[in-house]
Formats: sequence, structure tokens, C-alpha cells
Amino acid sequence: MVLKEIFLSERRGDLGASDRAIKSLKTVMGNKDVAFKGSGMQDATEFFGLLLSEVRDILEKLGNKEQNLVNSTFAFEMEEVLVCNGCNESSPKVKSDISMWCDVDRLQEDDDW
Repeated sequence: MVLKEIFLSERRGDLGASDRAIKSLKTVMGNKDVAFKGSGMQDATEFFGLLLSEVRDILEKLGNKEQNLVNSTFAFEMEEVLVCNGCNESSPKVKSDISMWCDVDRLQEDDDW
């Protein structure tokens, strides 16, 4: 509901309502994760990840699991393999998460920079 109010107030050009809705979103996020309580500096990537998780969960509750925009745009799986230096035994582990990635290597190769 908070996200809807942010979008609608922005569309109407009602900056006061938009500001109140954004502050309300910050409060909601602070209730989800204590790291986002208060007005201190927080990690924007972690905030965005938590926000994406909440939006994804809401969409799934509404029955949009297969066509969930958050999953199709931001979800990924990453495999981590730990290898013992002594016996060479490996232990793979797959982690699923959602985030926004930026391919830094590709940006560095671009001659336009």
C-alpha cells in the first residue's frame, strides 16, 4: 500500500504526500530490519534488496508467482565451491537471492569512459 501511495502521489505531482509516503516506507522497512530504523546512514544495496524481497512476496501472495517481475528481473542463483587445500575435497553450495548487479569489468573495457 505504501509503494502504491508513493507512485500515485508522484503521478499527481503531490510532493507532500509523496514525502510522507516515502517516510512511511522507511518506517515499514525499519520494522522489517532494525538496520534501517532511525535516520543514520544505511546501505542502499541492502535496503533495495529488502524492498525487492517485500515486493516479490506481496506479488506472490497476490498469485503472480510465475510472472513475478521482481523474480524475472532481479533473481539469481550463485554457486559457491569451497575446496580444502589439504585433501582437495570440495563442497558446493547454491545460494538464491535477489539484487541488482552492475558488470564493472565490462564498464572498464568500454573506451568511451
